[in-house]
Amino acid sequence: MISSRMVRPLGLSRRLYGSVSEVYRPATNSSYKNNVYSIPENKADFGNYQRTSFQHKITNEEAARSSVLIALHARLGLSDKFEYSTLARGLTCRSNTNKENGLADNFGLSLFGKNLLTYYATEYLIVKYPRLPLSILNAAVDSYIGKYALLDLGKNIWGIEEDTKSDLTKYLNNEPKEYAFGKLRYDSSVEEKEDGIVAISKESALKMDKASAYASAVRSIIAGIYAHDGESETKKFINSHILSRKLDIASMFEFTQPIRQLSRLLQRENLPAPTSRLIAENGRLSSNPIFIVGIFSGNDKLGEGQGPSILKAKTDACINSLKQYYLYSPLEAVVPSVENNFKPAFIDKGGEAFV
Repeated sequence: MISSRMVRPLGLSRRLYGSVSEVYRPATNSSYKNNVYSIPENKADFGNYQRTSFQHKITNEEAARSSVLIALHARLGLSDKFEYSTLARGLTCRSNTNKENGLADNFGLSLFGKNLLTYYATEYLIVKYPRLPLSILNAAVDSYIGKYALLDLGKNIWGIEEDTKSDLTKYLNNEPKEYAFGKLRYDSSVEEKEDGIVAISKESALKMDKASAYASAVRSIIAGIYAHDGESETKKFINSHILSRKLDIASMFEFTQPIRQLSRLLQRENLPAPTSRLIAENGRLSSNPIFIVGIFSGNDKLGEGQGPSILKAKTDACINSLKQYYLYSPLEAVVPSVENNFKPAFIDKGGEAFV
């Protein structure tokens, strides 16, 4: 009989094995025990698993009564195919649904929209900057589609409002329930007690912070465009609203030993070792001298830098040379998702690697 314990593979250290076994521990299926999901008779019928909180969806007739929702639909330039009910669902976060209202939330839409954003942003950056290190690539992707970037997009650019009124206030003001369909609805994990003092709630795992809620709404809207208008319109929308923003990737680099790193890079590319040459100087004996140093590989100048000392100028020249290499961008790059017109980009590996 085979034991249920995980057997440590050969060559795997005890420390690494401990971390792996901690991650891959047996599932407890706590969600089913808490009756979060209604389980069909045929447990293999995965399409009929539903959360018990789902009682009804917002209809187009109900959503069309919200002037805020209609204004947001027009402000984003969404097509007539994009239904108001989908937009209202995209603004309903999972933490806002309960057994009382029974509304369908945006959890599935948000998950799909996140995958779309990750794919198109990663594709765009890999093709435009094919030499980016993995750490810089991940930071650039996060700068485009991270939750704080999407918070700024949804709140400050798209103008999505939050539903901050309590149920009692809405009742006293005799406010129709449809009015809130055009606002972002979520159960905040941050509760303001007094001025300058906040409390972080841990009562429910479904509660969200503001950035996560706005990011969920933005991703859901993108998923809705894909569902109603198709892939082509989704790509245009992402390029227009997200990838068109200016991103200073050069400022993300931080080289600890640029001279050594440049030497290793040239060795890896089978290019001549780097040499520094003093190009110009001014005021060597003054209190504010300026030196301009160039870095050469054979007869090719890779970059130049300036500074108050020759060493500082040489270091800046190496940094600029490294950035010029990693930020190389093909002139005519086509992303793989372009139908029938994709041609792999040419990435120079020869003597003009820094051009």
